[in-house]
Amino acid sequence: MYKEAIAIIGVSCRFPQGETLRAFWDLLKNGVDAVTESNRHQVGGFLDNIDCFDAEFFNISPQEAALIDPEQRLVLETTWSAIEDAGIIAKTLARSDTGVFITIGNSDYGKLIAQTEINSFAVTKGNSNNMAANRISYYFDWHGPSMVINTACSSALVAIDRACRSLWTQESSLALAGGVNLILSPQSTTAFKQGGLIADDGRCKVFDAKADGYVRSEGVGMVVLKPLTQAQADGDRIYAVIIGSGVNHNGRSNTLTSPNLQAQVMLLDKVYQQAKIDPQTIHYVETHATGTPIGDALELKALGKILGKNRPKDNPCNIGSVKTNLGHTEMVSGIAGLIKIILCLQHRQLVPNLHFQQPNSAIDFAKLGLKVQQTREDLQDINSPLRMAVSAFGFGGTNAHLVLEEAPIAQTPVDTSVLRVHIFTISAKTETALRELAKNYVKLLAQETISLGNLCYSVNTKRSQFNYRLFIIADSVAELQNSLNLFLENQPNQLVFTNKVSKLKKKVDVLSFIHDKALDIELLRQVGNLWLEGPEINWSQIYPPENYQYISLPTYPFQKQRYWFSDDLTPIETSHQDEENIQETQNYSDNQVESQ
Repeated sequence: MYKEAIAIIGVSCRFPQGETLRAFWDLLKNGVDAVTESNRHQVGGFLDNIDCFDAEFFNISPQEAALIDPEQRLVLETTWSAIEDAGIIAKTLARSDTGVFITIGNSDYGKLIAQTEINSFAVTKGNSNNMAANRISYYFDWHGPSMVINTACSSALVAIDRACRSLWTQESSLALAGGVNLILSPQSTTAFKQGGLIADDGRCKVFDAKADGYVRSEGVGMVVLKPLTQAQADGDRIYAVIIGSGVNHNGRSNTLTSPNLQAQVMLLDKVYQQAKIDPQTIHYVETHATGTPIGDALELKALGKILGKNRPKDNPCNIGSVKTNLGHTEMVSGIAGLIKIILCLQHRQLVPNLHFQQPNSAIDFAKLGLKVQQTREDLQDINSPLRMAVSAFGFGGTNAHLVLEEAPIAQTPVDTSVLRVHIFTISAKTETALRELAKNYVKLLAQETISLGNLCYSVNTKRSQFNYRLFIIADSVAELQNSLNLFLENQPNQLVFTNKVSKLKKKVDVLSFIHDKALDIELLRQVGNLWLEGPEINWSQIYPPENYQYISLPTYPFQKQRYWFSDDLTPIETSHQDEENIQETQNYSDNQVESQ
């Protein structure tokens, strides 16, 4: 099977104190420890507002939303954000062979509901783990494979490996992979403590002499994957590329849950041999290391045999673990590590591994050709393509390893200054969301130096269009900032226009509207006013993709409300709507089925 490099074109995540991609990078580069004592009476890495969800955005009733596992709700929102981050308009993927490969964590929500008298088919739909993937494919109308993968702590990396294979065999034309993990009950933590896996001080001290276990953590992450040649042909923004991937199992070890050194070595050797990658070209490995002394030592011995072998003493392979920042995100630890190295590749920097003071005496780092990354390090001067890898091991014996390379240098657009004046459009499903989106663009423009042409190309051609609409005419970033601020302050402005569309209309051919006229302020205002009436504008006719570059934009600001099974939003008995849905499915005649 030909294994073409796989491009990562979209990323979305929420981690403790890193609830956006930018915030996660800030956490990593600044060496932040996100482990805290939560109001859930545990020490760990916890997400905020996990009880909240934008049910209306996804056309889900409040009654049903309250009975859906928050893990499913989180991964649904994260999928939308990842698709947006990839610059893909969601409806363009309808009925495509887009595949979904995810893992879902502890299913604590269903266990909590089981302790009540709630009896509804919605509970079954909302808490069956397979529905986490199926709900995504259903909502977006995707026809590719849709599956939940559970190999314990290696699940997320295994999901990404399966997604790559689905792309290689052309089973999927696009794939999303990742997962979610929440901790809603202290029971599992108690069991892990009894098993001697939880650190006394609530810190993952990987590779350190004082390592005594890990601390539990939450998170959600999703990546959008596409074959590299296709991504380049489509002009996608590429974060990094996957150039090697593999999965194996320990087989018979000392115990079912014991790591197996030889199996890890076999996997590493196979990945690098099959992908024809020289292990000495790997600049950094994001290890699985959780802070268990024996497990960490075995993992590094395996890495030393393959990646540290014959390395010059002045060029050891750098290693670290994001668990020292977040705690152990369990089922999604692989996606946490993967996103960490995506960001390191993108910024060409290594970030510090925390809580490493005195090396574990069982690990001879110099002999293994490995070095713990303890500081933030700039890699700008390295001429060869940066390569990094990530490992994950499931406590039942399933191992996974991925190798990534920095994105190839993109071709510079022909011209980014075709227009003297620009039109900036945003839209949302509610007025509140529209204003929130405007605020997020104000923040973006304050934080980064951005080409106005690239911004307007990206926001106009790479985002879904909803009923609440706003457009601004601007000839500079400063003018756009000023207009956005005036809008948020409810101040009048002759360059800002808004409207609520009662009915969305079909796409309009802008070229037939503007004819051969020069695109000045007045003509762009006319195009904008037409858009405010409801039609979908083919903005690429004003902003041709060969002239501009897609840049990262704020994703949709979900308007979340609390939905929880204890809030009396749902009748105790099975709802009539559920019964009608079941009955309707059972009553299809052969003719009706054939006519669908």
